[in-house]
Amino acid sequence: MDLLEIRLLTNDLVGTRQFYHDQLGMDIQFEDSNQLKLAAGLSTLIFTQSGIPAVYHFAFTIPSNRFEEAHSWTGSILSLLEVETQNTIADFKKWNAKAFYFYDNNNNIVEFISRFDLKNDTSSSFDGASVCCVSEIGIVGDSAQSLSEKLISEYGLPYFIKQQPQPDFSAIGDDNGLFIVVSENRPWYPTQLKAGRYPTGIRFKHAGKIYDTNLHAK
Repeated sequence: MDLLEIRLLTNDLVGTRQFYHDQLGMDIQFEDSNQLKLAAGLSTLIFTQSGIPAVYHFAFTIPSNRFEEAHSWTGSILSLLEVETQNTIADFKKWNAKAFYFYDNNNNIVEFISRFDLKNDTSSSFDGASVCCVSEIGIVGDSAQSLSEKLISEYGLPYFIKQQPQPDFSAIGDDNGLFIVVSENRPWYPTQLKAGRYPTGIRFKHAGKIYDTNLHAK
């Protein structure tokens, strides 16, 4: 599955531009007083101005051979979140992946992850424009299990082969793109921030078809 476009809300569009463009160096595709579109490799990340203080979890895949460099580079400009005491690197052995996390200006939990089964090495030095794509978006429901079954039924998506589903957590898709489905109020790893339901737009490609869905609209 490929996540082509993620549409999120922000109550601080100016600060979001400063964070993603000025600090991380991501290219702007479009902006006006209401919306900001950022290039994220093969994906587009869109923030729309809103009065809602929404909090999301999402992840960017980064080149596998630049993980340590990316960790050092990001840590030099931002505070990285600890996954355990004095450690900011999560080693997902079953996924053959490593990741680290940070907050953006909206208190979103943002993840940079290298998936070592993907062929995405680069000869370029790492910066924020090096991201390959958005590869995870958190989706929240009353029950992670029932929401997962609904997504699988509607779109023919598989459970992620590297992750056993749990009652309050599942991963749907593949290494290229994942829906991280959790039950409401489950803490977003590696923080104690509880998952909430906020409007989320997703355009994605699976099995040759492109889908566009809006979730959690109130």
